[in-house]
Amino acid sequence: EGGEDRLHDCLRATPRAYDFVVIDCPPSLGSLTFNALRACDGIIIPVEIGFFSLNGVGNFLRSLQRYRKSWLSEKRIRALATLFDRQTTFAREVLQEMQRFFGEALYRTVIHRNVKLKEAASFGVPITEYDTRSRGYQDYLSLADEVIQEQAQGVWTSPGLVLRETED
Repeated sequence: EGGEDRLHDCLRATPRAYDFVVIDCPPSLGSLTFNALRACDGIIIPVEIGFFSLNGVGNFLRSLQRYRKSWLSEKRIRALATLFDRQTTFAREVLQEMQRFFGEALYRTVIHRNVKLKEAASFGVPITEYDTRSRGYQDYLSLADEVIQEQAQGVWTSPGLVLRETED
């Protein structure tokens, strides 16, 4: 009982040694993900450039909608385009569709498809240690800068993606 609050309670009881804590979760809404969602101040939804990913994020957002009236309403929700290949027309079109759908809730930073990111993950090493000259490293550095700027400007107090009420 109360398991969904366990991580939230632990983080609140921990001395403030960090400005940010990133909790990486699977794209499912199991108990671990709910625990992370409850504990966080903001949610970044990585969206892979592809048809199935857009469909999946729609399902994810509909599932989140069910919890909006309780604790989720105080969370800032943003989207992040990932695995972007600027050389394909399809990827550029999907990114435009994401920009229309998410509006200002989509980060300006785009994470490009990059083999160094895959290599780093396969070796279990963060990109910050694996290859600081790679495009993937630069993209994530840009994202970190964007998040830090938002926090410094107080943007995290605004809602980001607004989930519309549905009649389920």
